[in-house]
Amino acid sequence: MELFFDLVYVFAFTQVTHLMADGESIRSVLGGLAVLGVLWWSWASHAWLANQQIADRGAVRVGILVAIAIVLVLSIAIPETYPDAEEADPVPCSSPSAS
Repeated sequence: MELFFDLVYVFAFTQVTHLMADGESIRSVLGGLAVLGVLWWSWASHAWLANQQIADRGAVRVGILVAIAIVLVLSIAIPETYPDAEEADPVPCSSPSAS
């Protein structure tokens, strides 16, 4: 189970590198670093929790499997974290329009 846990995070880290490589500006690198920071925090928290409890029995095992599934789904969505520059609205919706 630990190997699958780590492989899900390896997949997530590769998704972050794709997110940073697809952009052409410093904005994509900074956005990727922000996602990487959240992902690193999540991995460290899960690793700490798994080391504090016996992860091979009962509710802890089910909880870890659910967490792995959630991280896998979120990892698949990482490339869609920030919209492309062409798709993004450069003016916030709350600002008055200049006529």
